[in-house]
Amino acid sequence: MKKKSRDPRLVVAQTLPTLPGSYTVPSETLSDETDGSNPQHNAIWTMKFSKDGRYLATGGQSAVVLVWKAMSEADEQGKGSETISVFDKAPARVYRGHSADILDLSWSKTKFLLSSSMDKTVRLWHITRQECLCVFKHLDFVTSVVFHPRDDRFFLSGSLDCKIRLWSIPEKKVTFWNEAPDGNMITAVGFTLDGKTVCAGSYIGQCFFYDTDGLKYNTQMSVSESKNPKKGRKITGIEAMPGISAGDEMLLITSNDSKVRLYNMRDKSMMYKYKGPENGSMQIRASFSDDGQYIICGSEDGSAYVWETKQSSASPFHHLLSHEPAEHSTRLSGWLKRGERRVHEKLRHRPDHFEAHDHATTVAIFAPSKTRMALARTENDWIFNRTPIHYPPNTVDPQGDSNNEDALPTSTQSALPLSPSTSSSFVQAFLDFQEGRSSIDSQAGVVYASELYKAGLRDAREKFTYPDGHIIVSADHQGEVKVWRIDCSAFDEGKRSANDNVFSHTLTRHRSVEAPFDTEHAFSTQAHSSKSKLNFGSRLQARQHAK
Repeated sequence: MKKKSRDPRLVVAQTLPTLPGSYTVPSETLSDETDGSNPQHNAIWTMKFSKDGRYLATGGQSAVVLVWKAMSEADEQGKGSETISVFDKAPARVYRGHSADILDLSWSKTKFLLSSSMDKTVRLWHITRQECLCVFKHLDFVTSVVFHPRDDRFFLSGSLDCKIRLWSIPEKKVTFWNEAPDGNMITAVGFTLDGKTVCAGSYIGQCFFYDTDGLKYNTQMSVSESKNPKKGRKITGIEAMPGISAGDEMLLITSNDSKVRLYNMRDKSMMYKYKGPENGSMQIRASFSDDGQYIICGSEDGSAYVWETKQSSASPFHHLLSHEPAEHSTRLSGWLKRGERRVHEKLRHRPDHFEAHDHATTVAIFAPSKTRMALARTENDWIFNRTPIHYPPNTVDPQGDSNNEDALPTSTQSALPLSPSTSSSFVQAFLDFQEGRSSIDSQAGVVYASELYKAGLRDAREKFTYPDGHIIVSADHQGEVKVWRIDCSAFDEGKRSANDNVFSHTLTRHRSVEAPFDTEHAFSTQAHSSKSKLNFGSRLQARQHAK
C-alpha cells in the first residue's frame, strides 16, 4: 500500500515549567548556594544547548539557572510509551547563587557551564556537580560570556565597565584584559571560529576586534546606519557562523535597531541584512542552527523569525509563510558573488515567522542535530518513529560495483548513511520488505525508521540526523518556555490507530501536548505567568544618560 505523507507542521511539543513552585526536583539536584531568586520577575533572557545536545540551560530574572535534560536512550529504553516531548518533566539541575538577573550562558565541550549576571559575577558550574565551582567577580554588570572555542580553560567576558576580560579557569584570574575606546559599555562578546579573534559589541553600535593573544586592539566598525557614530543602537548578540573554513568566516550581529546583519570577517563588509523582528530595547539576539543553514531570532511582538542562509525552496519552514521560490545555490555561492548583485538584494526582509508567545519572545534557538538523534535512539519518539528516511534509487556499492544488486546505499546528503557491516542485513531486509511488507515504498525511495529497528538496523538510524525534524525552543518575557517541533512524520492512512487519529488532530499550531501522549492532555495548555517589571534595556539607557 502506498504511503501518504503530510506536509510538515509546527507543533508545541512541550512547555517547560520554569516558574517558582511549578516544578519539583529531588534535593540532590539543587545547588547548596543561598537562594537569591526573585519570584516576582520571571522573564527568560538567555537559553543555551550543551555541545552534545543533551542539556538545555535557561536563565533570566529569577536569578536561577535551570538545566533540562533531553530524553535519551538510557532514560526511556524499554518504557514503550510514545511521546513528542523532548525534555524530562523536571529540571536535572537547579543552580542558585546569583542575586540578580542572569544575562548570558555558555557551555564548554566538557559540559562546564558559565552564567553571567547583573550581580557583577560569572559563576562556573558542571552538570555532574550541584554546587558552584568558582565565582569570577567583576566591577559591573556582566552582559556577555563565552568559552574559548578551542580551549575550555579560558573564557571571555564583557561588562558595562567597558572592559573585556580573558579569564583562565585553572588560575581563577584574568589572563588579559582591555578597555573599549571612548568609554563604550560592552553589551556582547564573541570569538571567531578559530578562537584567534575576539569581537566585542557596545551600547552605541560599535564592534571592536582584538587579537585573542594579549587582547591587542585590531580594528573596529560601526553597525549603525546613523551618520553620528555616537547615536548607534545597542549590539545585543555576536555569533560566528558554523561550518565556514578559515579565511572565509562570517559574523552574525544583532542590534537594537531591529536588524540582524551578516558580516564578512575578511574585510568587515556587510553581506546581508535581515529584517522582520521587533527589537528596540531588549537583549534579544539571533543565532544559527548548528549546521549554519538557518538563523532564528525572537521578537518583541511575540513571534519567532527564521531565515535561510542559502537560497533554497526546500525549507521545512516554508509552510509557515508563503514566499517566492528562490533559485538553488550552495550556501557560499551567493555570498562569493556579492559584487555582481545589486545593493538592495542584501536585504533579507521576508523571513518565515510564527507566533510563539502572547508576550515578547526574548529568546528563540534551534536544538542541535545531536538532540534529534538522541531522541530517535529512544525508540519512543512518536515523530521520528514515523519519519521517512530517503535513499537514492541508484546506489553505488562502497567497493565500486555499481551493477551489484546488493549494493549498499552510499552516504550522501539524501542517502541513508549505513556502515559496510550492515550491508547484507540491509539488503535482505530490503528484499523481504519489497516482497510483501508495506514498510518500504520502493517507488518513493523511502525507508521508515521504525521498520529499520525491526530489521535490526539500529546503527543505520543512529547515524541519520532527521534534517527536516527541527526542534525550536522559545521563551518569553513572562517566563514561559515552549518546545516546538516540525512534524516530519508520515504514516499509512489505512493503519492509523485510534490514538493516531486523535494525535494527528493535535498536531496544529499553538496546541500543547503533554508526554506521554493521551487524549486527556491532548489539548492542554499552561496559564501565563505574572507580569515582569524589569527592563534591562531601560536600565542601560539610564546609565548611558548618567555618563
